[in-house]
Order: sequence, then structure tokens, then C-alpha cells
Amino acid sequence: MIWRRLLTVAMLGVMLFTQSVPRAVAASYCNAAQYVSDLTIPDGAFVAPGEAFTKIWRFRNVGTCTWTTAYTLRFQSGSQMSAPASVNLPVDVPPGQMVDVSVNMVAPTVNGHYRGYWKFANASGTSFGIGSSASSAFWVDINVVENSEVAFDFVAYAPYAQWKSGAGPLPFPGTSGDSRGYAQVVDHPHLESDAFDTLPGLLTVPQNKYNGYLQATYPEYLVQKGDHLQTLVNCEFGATNCYVTGRK
Repeated sequence: MIWRRLLTVAMLGVMLFTQSVPRAVAASYCNAAQYVSDLTIPDGAFVAPGEAFTKIWRFRNVGTCTWTTAYTLRFQSGSQMSAPASVNLPVDVPPGQMVDVSVNMVAPTVNGHYRGYWKFANASGTSFGIGSSASSAFWVDINVVENSEVAFDFVAYAPYAQWKSGAGPLPFPGTSGDSRGYAQVVDHPHLESDAFDTLPGLLTVPQNKYNGYLQATYPEYLVQKGDHLQTLVNCEFGATNCYVTGRK
């Protein structure tokens, strides 16, 4: 399991559970798209104020018509994040084939949660999208957080925590494949959506047994009134028998 936690100032404490959400494949339409994955900036990604970034989606052409380079991605609503109003597809995409489409954006300068909605448009300018009716928008979704506000980074402090499992104390970083369980820092975690996170995370693998667990006790930190715990929790891409849950 891959997770990242940042304790930030002046927000309410909570642990978040995230999971990938399937988006339905359209039936027989001339123009129809299927969302495959976010290759960069997964939903809820943390971005610094004013930071430039490139959002890359992967789609499959599930319609009956070929998408040409005259087809575009068009901004629909929400936060445009300084992106162009439209971006042409980089290549022709026959039915059944996939394409990666990128849009250059800039994060807003004010902290907060932002989402921008996009759709495709054919050469005549008619919009289409994803879902069973080929009409739903897709999106980019970020949390703008000032890096200087991070008060306690659980990834950075992981080497100073006391790690253990049912087999007893564990070293950090651990060794891959250790049946006692292990944890390691991953610079760019490969998330279950096939995206790569932009921030480091912790790969945590519990003890390989029934009701096995992995536990870390961190150095004491005085939580101030208004502090907020922010986290992104995912199974590692391609992992089997992985189940993620969370609670306050």
C-alpha cells in the first residue's frame, strides 16, 4: 500500500480514503471516449501555489469514427488553471486505440481545492465525452497547498519512527519481500490508477500472515488547534490482494 501524509497548519484533522472510480464505456457512437487513467496529477494531487504542471490523461477511442488531429480537448467549466481553451490531439486515433493527451496548466495562487472539467470536440466542433452516453466530462482535480505550511511530514520522519509488526521490531527502510513486513520511501509512487504521484510516499507491506499488520510510532509532535492531516492512500499499481480503508 502506498500512502502519503502531510500535517498542515490551520485546517481540521482528518484521514482520507481514496480509491479509483470506474467510468463507464460508451455504446456504439461515432465519437465516444473511455477514460483509462491519469498519467500525471492524480485526483487530489498536492500542488504549490502558482506551480506550472502538465496534466496527462490516457483515453481509448470506443466509438466507430477515427479521431484526427483536428479533434480537440476543450475546457468546459470549473477552474481553467491558466490552460488554453482547447488543445488538438497529437495523433490520429482509430477506433479501439489509445492516446495520451496533455494540457499545460498553472495552479491558482490561493490555497484550496480546484477542479476543471474538459470534453473532446470533433473537427466540426461538436462536443463528446466519456460514459455510457459519451457525453460526460472528465477533469483535473488538485489541492493547492503552500509548501512552507507543512509542519510534520510523515514520509520525511519515517526513518525516526519505531517500526514493528507481529514478528517484532523492524528496520527502516525494510527489505522488499521480507515476510515480517516492511516499509520504504518511494520517490514517485506508482498509483493504482497507473499515475505517478509528484511527491514521495511510503510503500507499506504488512506481515505476510492472517491479520498481519505493520505499525509505526513517530516522535511526539504537539498538534496545534486547526492543524489538518492530509493524506493520499492507494494500492500500488498492479498489486493483488490489496485492500485499503481509512478512519479518523
